[in-house]
Amino acid sequence: MPAVSNPGAIAHTSTAFPLLPIEVWETIIDHMCDYGRYVSYPEVRQPLAACMLVCKSWGPRCRRYLLGSVKLKNRSQLDTLVEQLLRAPWLCDFVENLYLSPIPGSLIDHSLVCLAPLHLPPLKNLKCVQIDGFDFSLRLPNFYWAYRQFHLDKLYLYDFTYTRFSEVTQLAVATRAIELYAHGTARTRSAGTGALSFGMHAHEVGYTMDWKSLAAASETWHRHSSPFYFELRLLRVSASDDDAAFGRDTATWARIASVFRGHLDEPDDSVTIVIRAEGSYGGFDELCTISTEHGEGNSLVVRFNGMGNLFIVPYALRGISQSRSKVHTVELPAAYSAKYGPTDVETWSAIDEALAHPHFSTLPVCDIYFDRTSEYHRYLGHDIGDYGCLHEVYREWLPRTASRGLLACTVNTCMFRNPISVCVFPISVALFVLISNYMQH
Repeated sequence: MPAVSNPGAIAHTSTAFPLLPIEVWETIIDHMCDYGRYVSYPEVRQPLAACMLVCKSWGPRCRRYLLGSVKLKNRSQLDTLVEQLLRAPWLCDFVENLYLSPIPGSLIDHSLVCLAPLHLPPLKNLKCVQIDGFDFSLRLPNFYWAYRQFHLDKLYLYDFTYTRFSEVTQLAVATRAIELYAHGTARTRSAGTGALSFGMHAHEVGYTMDWKSLAAASETWHRHSSPFYFELRLLRVSASDDDAAFGRDTATWARIASVFRGHLDEPDDSVTIVIRAEGSYGGFDELCTISTEHGEGNSLVVRFNGMGNLFIVPYALRGISQSRSKVHTVELPAAYSAKYGPTDVETWSAIDEALAHPHFSTLPVCDIYFDRTSEYHRYLGHDIGDYGCLHEVYREWLPRTASRGLLACTVNTCMFRNPISVCVFPISVALFVLISNYMQH
């Protein structure tokens, strides 16, 4: 080894690293949080906070994302944020999403929801407010007035407690929320919750409730804005509620369909109601979708999805016929095992009888709902025996409906017979079908 003339020089020699432009580092920070999409996740916020300590020039970019989505759990966090924003007012422009999640059981921290709009300086770029676990009975007298300073695109309310729907409506009106989603619990089911109104500004509304609450709310609900998208998530409260009441109230279905009356004549008045039911393994499965179809003679398109809730179809059809709303298309759920006949003969007979109602005598289209994306893998599982396609099965199960020329299909257009010809699948899926058919033969 060669001798070192000055050993101390080695310890003080620094390696010359290339100096990258700040734009490169900012781009890396952007990708780290996917341009703010995941900035609310702790696994993203912690690295951003660490980056602020690494280099002073990284601070503005990291601070922009950290303040873009602010989550407050107690009064102390609120006071800290207010102090920071008052000390540097230009930071207020970064706040776009505000999450208020008070600690359960603490009345002091519960007041966070009421005090936040009073203490925070003006946030002109605030777009979304999410409130978790709030009890509307504990709101302060000036609660709605305080929230008038927020002009929101989205208002999300989760796990809240309310007495009347108007409590939620007033908050949506105060914030001018365009999209409202409410997942709450009524304080009592017997006292009534009043009229369900969605406010003057809301175009997208989501509510979570049980069937009995929906039956009561549908008697007085009001819709003002257009276009309009309403998603209902129905909870199954108990076994008795599931067996005796859930989805079997024809009058409620009639009131749901009556929402569309008076709006079909307006070409720009688009209305969609999506009803989802709580699944056996968690989550909410699509049950029924009713929407306007102005391109088809100003009428309704009614789509049922999922064989697990087939029993609600005849009740829904009867209710729609009672509403006198013009219907253009009815899509029935697809059966995935039809080889040995219908599993519920009475239900299919009731569906056939409901479609035979004079209100559906001019029904142009009755088809089978087929999800062209997520349901495709189930197509290979249809066991229809010697039938050519699922339409042939349904024409046998619904003879009165088929006698009017409905449930018709052709070899070239039937997606249950030859899905490739429909041209709705990507090339990889089409190849998979060809290989599967080849292997079967």
